Amino acid sequence: MDAQIDVEQEIEFAFKKTEFFDKNKSILNEGQQKVIRRILEEGNQGFESGMNARKYISMASTSKATAMRDLQDLV
Repeated sequence: MDAQIDVEQEIEFAFKKTEFFDKNKSILNEGQQKVIRRILEEGNQGFESGMNARKYISMASTSKATAMRDLQDLV
C-alpha cells in the first residue's frame, strides 16, 4: 500500500511539474528553467540545501548580476 501511495505521489508531482513548465515556459529564461529543473529533480522530497546566488551561478553558468536578477524574478 505504501508503495502505491509513493507512486501516486510521484505521478502527481510529474503532472504538476509539466503543468508548471507549460504555464511558465514563455516567461522563464534558459537559466531559470535549468535551475528549476534541477531543483525539481529532487522530487517530492524537495531541494533540501536551498538556493543562493552562488549555487545559481554554478548551475546556470551566469554572472552574479544575472543570478541575482533571475532569483528576484523567481521569487
